[in-house]
Amino acid sequence: MFPDGETMPIRVKVSTAWHNLPSREKLQSKGHVVHVPKNGNITIRKFKEQLSELDGFPDATNMQLLWFAKVLGRKYDYDDLPRGKSTDQLNEYIPDEHKLTLNDYNVIPWLLKFPDWEIVATVLDRAPVDRYEAIHRAVAEQKGVKDIDKHIRKLKKTEKWTTFLETDVEQTRKNRESRLGPGA
Repeated sequence: MFPDGETMPIRVKVSTAWHNLPSREKLQSKGHVVHVPKNGNITIRKFKEQLSELDGFPDATNMQLLWFAKVLGRKYDYDDLPRGKSTDQLNEYIPDEHKLTLNDYNVIPWLLKFPDWEIVATVLDRAPVDRYEAIHRAVAEQKGVKDIDKHIRKLKKTEKWTTFLETDVEQTRKNRESRLGPGA
């Protein structure tokens, strides 16, 4: 399609706003330009590294890049999780920025048609909490557990981590009586 050496500019703005709205313009910095191969064969990681080298640009390797509503590469700050595969914890695909390219997100064809469009760089979101941990934390808070983190670490080592219903009829009866009184 294009010769390998041919490049094109991509405009990037840094946003500290939670929403990309015209009213939030004061929370955005514009004017950052990176030249990338026109064939789009640049990895997301390499693109972020080029951004980081720009004067006045923050460390882009730890930023989220937005192409409209689509996230280019990582969305969450989960450096300790494996890349390029689904995890049981998040139940979602964790992208490998060392392999994914701008072509994988169809960025270049649109920028050739609309060169004024920009990629938005913003902070990475916090990784979602493990679904079991979220449930156990909520229950522990309701029960008034003093050290919830210790309680969670302890529960993770037991079979109760993934069990939420009491299947022991006798224990269920005792729990009901302790809450509602004898004979309940």
